[in-house]
Amino acid sequence: MKNIFVLAAMAAALLYFAWPAEQSSVPAAPAAPISTAAAPAGKAAAPAVPLVPASPDSPSWARSPFGRAAPLAESRPRAIERRKERMKEGGYYTPEAYFTLPLKELQKRAKAGDIYALLQLGQQYYYEGPALLEEDGYKLDEDPRFVGKRHFADAAVGGHGQMPAVLTQLYAAEGDMVNAYAWRLFGEQLGEHYPKPLDISKLNNQEQNLAKQQASLLFGRFMSRAPVGGIPSQ
Repeated sequence: MKNIFVLAAMAAALLYFAWPAEQSSVPAAPAAPISTAAAPAGKAAAPAVPLVPASPDSPSWARSPFGRAAPLAESRPRAIERRKERMKEGGYYTPEAYFTLPLKELQKRAKAGDIYALLQLGQQYYYEGPALLEEDGYKLDEDPRFVGKRHFADAAVGGHGQMPAVLTQLYAAEGDMVNAYAWRLFGEQLGEHYPKPLDISKLNNQEQNLAKQQASLLFGRFMSRAPVGGIPSQ
């Protein structure tokens, strides 16, 4: 009998020391995710709102907390080369220095009557409008092509003989034959000769008269222009 009690005591001791420790421990609760906000009692926690990155199509100044940048035109060498080619072919090239002037400087010179600045502004606004979004001085509430034609018109009225032909082509390409005809008539009033006649067969008498009135107004502006509207010396 004594041996039985001894064996039972030894078995109990073995069970006590051999039982796995993890079976007697309480598992820790998983940590709550950092992004989950604490919810009031009785309400489920609201899921975390993911951060939505800015659209890649938006300009960099719209994604930056520092506002617009003001890159110089030198950062667009290929665009400058294309601009040079187009302006040379069109007959309204400007001195080299004007191709790399910042937009705000061109605007300042154009306001003083610098026709070369007007030509650069017209070319850049009409053909390179999206590239000017980050330039200091660019207004987002204006149609860049309209602004470009306005600068070209100021250059034409300021005395640049090639601009009436350029504006005639631009308006004709846009389907605005009234303005195209007005600029053709204005160019002829300045003594310009065009080898190819402008097709105005789709214009009725009223539209043709309107174009003639516009041409007369343009010629009046040309005759009364300020001396600073002349082409500056290179």
